[in-house]
Amino acid sequence: MSRRVVVLAVVAGALAVLAVIGAPGPPPPPIALRLPAWSTVERVELTRTGDAAVRLERVGEGWRVEGAAVDPQAVATLAEVFANPVGMDKAEVVPDDALDRYGLTADALTVTLATAEGTQRFRVGKVVDGRRTFIRPADGDTVYRARANLRRALDRPAAAWRDRRVFPDVAGADLARLALTRGPREDWAAARAAGATWRLTSGEPAEADAIDTLAHALASLQAGDALPPDHPLTPLVTLTGQTFDGRSIGLALGPKRPDGGRDARRLGDGATFSLPAHVAAFLDVGAAALTDPRLFPVAPDEVLGIAFGGESPRRIARRGAGWALEAPHVVEALPPAAIDPIVQGVLGARAAGVAERVPEDAFAGHLETVQLHLKGDRQLALTIGGAFRAGARFARLGPDRTVVLAAPTVAALTPGLAALTGEP
Repeated sequence: MSRRVVVLAVVAGALAVLAVIGAPGPPPPPIALRLPAWSTVERVELTRTGDAAVRLERVGEGWRVEGAAVDPQAVATLAEVFANPVGMDKAEVVPDDALDRYGLTADALTVTLATAEGTQRFRVGKVVDGRRTFIRPADGDTVYRARANLRRALDRPAAAWRDRRVFPDVAGADLARLALTRGPREDWAAARAAGATWRLTSGEPAEADAIDTLAHALASLQAGDALPPDHPLTPLVTLTGQTFDGRSIGLALGPKRPDGGRDARRLGDGATFSLPAHVAAFLDVGAAALTDPRLFPVAPDEVLGIAFGGESPRRIARRGAGWALEAPHVVEALPPAAIDPIVQGVLGARAAGVAERVPEDAFAGHLETVQLHLKGDRQLALTIGGAFRAGARFARLGPDRTVVLAAPTVAALTPGLAALTGEP
């Protein structure tokens, strides 16, 4: 048989096979189902076994749930996931007894999206690769795979949809003044100018970072469960703030509940809600926690000299990067291994507490003193007085502030000459 005859036989065989199985058919038509873009959605309804139903409604430019604003982060996520109509990339008819593998049983989250053109109701199932989600329309037996992570936008507890911010229009950076009262008495107040750090209005040195943290905590506070408007609340603590542009915010805290939490009422509109224990405790901050406990709240590079007074006065002064002894005699360069820990101990020394009651003779007789000489011809002075208890002593910072120093702090503030010079 010639080569030409063989080729013709092969071609004829191939044509015969095609005649039996038929030519390739056209590709399947694209799936028509689409979920609407967020810009067209007017209402969202969510139901799930074991959780309360949720109804989100577009009102003007915003969204509401049960009369309250919707959490803005939740709205932003919805707008991101549904930025464009969501298409499908797979469709399969699935019987009811096989829906579990897709996460689409009767207990699955059921969603209704309503637009001006109608509504779409579907169950939301499992997510594939974090980018696609199985869904099943309520009026059919087909399971689709949507090209979006729908659970990220739609799957949250009913209670998590509400905007729980107590002061939604205020940020911590907006606050210029804070004050806390206990009953009728002001416990503390703090203020700052624009671009400046917080200061206690009492004149006490402030722990500025702690006050700033409190300002941000108050401004970003989220309410717990809402309470009826007529819920009884006896204010024990009131925390108020004022912004740089003159707006006021405030919160009254009632007594502690058995679980440690407290009920709170927003000043102005009287909205009442619960706060968990850890949040309530963070807001109820006393003056002592906001007062800088350092005896000398200055930067190390501001210090030019330190004088230790008493029976044997000692004075050291900065010399370039090191320190020299100026009294009782001169040592031009003190050993860093000896003097650096002493300077750090003085600058890091903290009060153990504020002395509420000071004996009349607390500063009578022999006294120890510490005096810092600072840049700009400034000075800070501390006088160490009589015994408090267990080695602690009273100390006076200025005429109006008496504190208690623990025994190790007293030792750090009264180094002997040998310790300064590093002598054995």
